[in-house]
Amino acid sequence: MYKLLIIEDEEEILDTFKDVFEHDGNITYTASNGLEGLKLALEHTPDLILCDITMPVLDGFQLKKKLKENKKTQDIPFIFLTAKTDIKIMREGMKLGADDYIVKPVSNKELQKIVYDRLQRIQELSTKISNKNELTKLTPESRIIINYGKASKLVSLNEILFIDVVEHYSNLNLIDGKKTVQKKSLKSWEEILPPETFLRVHHNTIVNLNHIDRIEPYFNGALVLKMKYSGNTIMCSKRYSQKIKSIFKK
Repeated sequence: MYKLLIIEDEEEILDTFKDVFEHDGNITYTASNGLEGLKLALEHTPDLILCDITMPVLDGFQLKKKLKENKKTQDIPFIFLTAKTDIKIMREGMKLGADDYIVKPVSNKELQKIVYDRLQRIQELSTKISNKNELTKLTPESRIIINYGKASKLVSLNEILFIDVVEHYSNLNLIDGKKTVQKKSLKSWEEILPPETFLRVHHNTIVNLNHIDRIEPYFNGALVLKMKYSGNTIMCSKRYSQKIKSIFKK
């Protein structure tokens, strides 16, 4: 399942594209002009953006430039939609960093192939980079690929509520309530996650510090963490409680 943003000022095309991808189980956000699309991109950080070039308020080229100026959106895969086949227009789009372009009209089957092939190539590239340098440190703005059974999904680190141990692997608990087991140890996560955002608070738990709702005292100097969104209660061992106290004392 992917999060897709479709920006198109022709209502019929917009509705058709939305139906095509939602039928496959994806989440789709839609906008009829570039300004609306920019707001949705900043709010939802989609896995891919499909965007028409000629639009009111803010056209496709102007939107792409604004997305490149923001760290949160600069790396989102971007495909232009255009009814024009002028090579100069296509080159302009590629210079701005577009990953591909689709010339309208396009069949549903061809549309799906172009979008899913692009997402698959991005995933494969990310996996190769990850395998090549497993210990590359992530930043708070990083996005990672996580597995949902046979499917994959791009998520931002901020979507992770906490990570705990499941046998020899780890369980990612997301802010939307979903959980997914990953073939990575807690130690491996600890080595690559940004320490200013993620902290091990127990031998089997790492929490996102941004999502701690309350901190309550417990027995013998230990602490209990109440997490946002889920209401989960996480025990913070005495060893790590001092770190929590020093962080939130600042």
